[in-house]
Amino acid sequence: MKTIYPEIAKQYNKELKLKFLQFLKEHDAFDKYKKNIMKFINKSRFGDVINILSCPRIIDSVDYKVNGEINYYEYLTQLINYAFCWIDTPQGHKYWENLNNLWKDEVLNFIRIKYIQNEKNLHNISSTKEHNFQT
Repeated sequence: MKTIYPEIAKQYNKELKLKFLQFLKEHDAFDKYKKNIMKFINKSRFGDVINILSCPRIIDSVDYKVNGEINYYEYLTQLINYAFCWIDTPQGHKYWENLNNLWKDEVLNFIRIKYIQNEKNLHNISSTKEHNFQT
């Protein structure tokens, strides 16, 4: 199943990005994340919220590409890990490490649920086709 994680993550990329922003807000970390990432990339103002997720620092800090395409599973699970240096933040390393682990679990659970839903849908479609073929 793990080999299809990137494909599912790609399919639900926008939904997962919005889920990430909600995750930060639910954990009272959105403003902290925003301040740290903007400080780290030396920007003076913060534009559209979703721009956090296309920040060059995050994308360029690790090779997410496999055969020339972005591995969305790696990209989405590393949004905290590669955003900025944790030890240089007021919150410290342990705070971001804990949040990073929680986020990775969120992504993994989301993908597992989508995988199960897709499998059920495929099974239902297959069963319906088989039933129609027999009648």
